[in-house]
Amino acid sequence: MEATTLTKPASLFGQAKAVEKKKDTAKQQVILPEAKYEGISYKLEKLTKLREHIAEVEGELKMVEGEVKAVAKDVFLDLYRTQGRNPDSFVIRGEKGGALMVLPMDKYLSIDEQRYAELTAHFGDVASKDVKYVFNAEVLSRNEAVISDLIMNCGGISEADKANLLQAEVRYTVRKGMIDRLHTFGERMRDVFTCIEPIFALKNSK
Repeated sequence: MEATTLTKPASLFGQAKAVEKKKDTAKQQVILPEAKYEGISYKLEKLTKLREHIAEVEGELKMVEGEVKAVAKDVFLDLYRTQGRNPDSFVIRGEKGGALMVLPMDKYLSIDEQRYAELTAHFGDVASKDVKYVFNAEVLSRNEAVISDLIMNCGGISEADKANLLQAEVRYTVRKGMIDRLHTFGERMRDVFTCIEPIFALKNSK
């Protein structure tokens, strides 16, 4: 008599098939009657046009602002060399009109590890590496019953969890006060200035 092989039923979850949720791409549309919402058609069209205009103006503003800031930074360096110190805020005026106040700030664009290494290699102590140690919340939660007794030879926590319990958050920044130290770099002042990228603000001059 031929033996019958019994197969263990697969779990319910194993048998379940993934069902792809269909995305409803059709947008429901509601026609707004002018009798109830007077002027709504004009307002909707006007809003669309205004948003398009704002996007266009913002793009142009960003471009012109970048060009003016480039000139302002050049003037800043000239004043710095002439005065031998950070000139702080100043006003630039066009020969044929227009004026803006320039505010150089002791703030800098974010840098990463590679940029930190490059700045340190070329210019010395101009950037800092700050390390903040924080507990790994997931590991803490998993071992909360024994965490108060945690020591290096504690057998209640795996070696892998011990190694991952404490995490390091590393942040690289240009050192505060660098904009006031530019004159100490002599002929390399412009190079340092370009590399550390201090933030400049433009305000309407009164």
